[in-house]
Amino acid sequence: MQKMQTAEMGQTMKSVKYSLIVFLSVLSIVLFAAKPKKAPDFSDSESVVENVRIPLEKHPNGRVKALLIAKRAQVPSSGAIHASDVFVELYSETGAFDGLLKTEGLTMNPATREAYDPRSAHFEYKGVTISGVGIAWNDEKQTIRLESNVVMQITLGEGSLIKETGK
Repeated sequence: MQKMQTAEMGQTMKSVKYSLIVFLSVLSIVLFAAKPKKAPDFSDSESVVENVRIPLEKHPNGRVKALLIAKRAQVPSSGAIHASDVFVELYSETGAFDGLLKTEGLTMNPATREAYDPRSAHFEYKGVTISGVGIAWNDEKQTIRLESNVVMQITLGEGSLIKETGK
């Protein structure tokens, strides 16, 4: 009986350690100093397209790592891409769905691999959900910054000490 409780305690501690690692990793990407610029502008109707899907990044094996999906976007031959009703889907090297970024809009500069929008954003990745207002994304540095009203939720798996004790 004692050995069984010790084994369960060890498993619980592993779950807590994993949860803390995820929490600290996510916390490191949420910074409150971002100052996003204005919302996307669709002034040039000639370059506006509907239902856009643009691969933003690929894994070394050629599979898509990040895919931008937008209901409407202005895609000029050069310069920033302005999009509305945006989803950025994240995929693992094996092609499995890994996470999701959802925003009301996004202005992305492909040359600098940076994006911003002053409106609400929602990010989900491996059991961690972060939402807030005003997003700045830097793909090269692998950072996402939310300016205000930041809310973080961590979903813990089976065997979690928090889940078991109800705290």
